[in-house]
Amino acid sequence: MRRQLLAIAFVVAVAAARSVPAASPPGGSSASPAPSTSGSASGLERAREAFAKGVALFDSGDYAGALEHFAEAESIKYTPAIHFNVARCLEKLGKLVHALEAYRRTEADALAEGKDSLAKRAVESATQLEPHVPKLTVVAKPSGAKIAIDGVPVSSGVAHLVDPGKHTVVVSAPKLTTKTLSVSLAVDEAKKLAVALP
Repeated sequence: MRRQLLAIAFVVAVAAARSVPAASPPGGSSASPAPSTSGSASGLERAREAFAKGVALFDSGDYAGALEHFAEAESIKYTPAIHFNVARCLEKLGKLVHALEAYRRTEADALAEGKDSLAKRAVESATQLEPHVPKLTVVAKPSGAKIAIDGVPVSSGVAHLVDPGKHTVVVSAPKLTTKTLSVSLAVDEAKKLAVALP
């Protein structure tokens, strides 16, 4: 679990954002600023090795391990193909919101590089995933109350995509008692939470 969390945290930092065939490893230009673009042969070779290990681990069902290696490859040389694999790992690990974002970034970057086939795969994956991402709507009273889901400010009455699992909702307003609630959502689930501050 700790390895999974560390890998996900690293990928999210790097991204500020069945695997692609191994014939699509790092190399080629990047449409987005790369976290690190060591143009050296040794750097690209390390990225290719990390990518290949990620493919093998993904195929064996070790998605956290695969994510670590894809993230390592991506930190050396970003490509849409690597990011597609990052998205696949995140989806398998239940980090659906980040997976959806990664698929969309893959689509945009692949299109920018003229990789229409990869862009199409990313669109298809995002389209299949999005309906299954849990949605949480919080309606707060009074109308000016501030709402945060897991520490992130959100708007009242708007459905927000969240990962499956437990989430913390905090509703506050000046001179009123702050309310903190815990809510759990499953894949495919949508919940509406009404919170009135005393």
